[in-house]
Amino acid sequence: MRSYTLVFGDIFGGNAFQLILFVLADLLAGQPVLTHEGRANAWIGMIGLVMTAVYVAGILLRHPRRYAGIGADSWAALLIYVLGTWGFVLVSG
Repeated sequence: MRSYTLVFGDIFGGNAFQLILFVLADLLAGQPVLTHEGRANAWIGMIGLVMTAVYVAGILLRHPRRYAGIGADSWAALLIYVLGTWGFVLVSG
C-alpha cells in the first residue's frame, strides 16, 4: 500500500496517547508521578524514545539493502532492544 502516513500516525499517536496518560496521572496526583518511579522507568522511557527514532528513520530512509533478510533499521531495533533489556536489568537491580 505504501501508505507511510498510517505508519507515522500509529507511531506518534501511540506515543502521544501515553504522554496524555502521564499528564492525567500528574493532574490526579497533584505532582509529577514519574520522578517518584526511579531510574528503571526513566530507562524504559529512554529506550522507547530511541526505538521510535530508529523506526522513523527506517521509514524515512527506506534503504533497500537487507542483511540476513531484514533491513538495517530492524537490526538496529533488535540491538537496542537487547541492550535496553540488559540495561534495564542493571538499572533496576
